[in-house]
Amino acid sequence: MHLTHEHVYLGYFDFVQHRVNHLLSGEMLKIKEDGCANSKGDLVLKFSKRFLEFKEAQARRGYKLKSAKVNFIVYWLKEGAEKEEVDFCTL
Repeated sequence: MHLTHEHVYLGYFDFVQHRVNHLLSGEMLKIKEDGCANSKGDLVLKFSKRFLEFKEAQARRGYKLKSAKVNFIVYWLKEGAEKEEVDFCTL
């Protein structure tokens, strides 16, 4: 299953952009109860309420999330925000 913008809480990215800036495509993420974390255990995304309900329904049927990794990194600008500045890490 691939998560899309509908499966995550977009407003949370305001608080964790500094963590997202250091992620790389292909990097493994840790699955937490309410989202996914980087290798240090810091949350980098939160699941949407709708996805949490879906995940719980699947768990009742015996399914659970097995693994997660970064596929694409997309930056989102909240409606009404004036400007978004992104600082990219250097490799």
